[in-house]
Amino acid sequence: MGSSVRKTRELIYISLTASLALVLGYLKIFELPQGGSISLEMLPLIWMSLLFGARFGVLTGLLLGLLNAYAGLSKGFVVHPVQLILDYPLAFGLVGLVGFFRDRSVAMKVLGITLVFAARYLSHVVSGVVFFSQYTPPGKAPLVYSLVYNSFLWFDYILTLLVWFLTFERIEKYFSEKTS
Repeated sequence: MGSSVRKTRELIYISLTASLALVLGYLKIFELPQGGSISLEMLPLIWMSLLFGARFGVLTGLLLGLLNAYAGLSKGFVVHPVQLILDYPLAFGLVGLVGFFRDRSVAMKVLGITLVFAARYLSHVVSGVVFFSQYTPPGKAPLVYSLVYNSFLWFDYILTLLVWFLTFERIEKYFSEKTS
């Protein structure tokens, strides 16, 4: 396969995966008042990363983050350029790093998924402390408030991990047959 055909295929996979993730992000199970929700948005990104590696995953995550930022601009959730980076391309790009676990056991993949969700969580927590401390209730520490507020991600993690676990064998089998 020629280099340009391979690059085009890569761009299509990345674009379609980010688009599917964006759509799943609109199918929210729960949404918080200052942003954040529980959905299956991370599932396609995790599939992409574990099937094709960290490079694909990070690029898909960056694109998804930018798409989410663009969609979020109409709601006013971007208050500073650094906050935009922390909450969108960086947070979602970090999830793509699970691709480093692609050739590992299921237990190591679960560990990888856990670590990238923790990295995303920390990115949102830092953003919350630095840029959204005005929402902290009086007498509470901004760090504690941000840790608690962003804990919704752990419900997102559990849902995503459960659905990934139920589907990963079929998805991996399908793509191994298509790419062989």
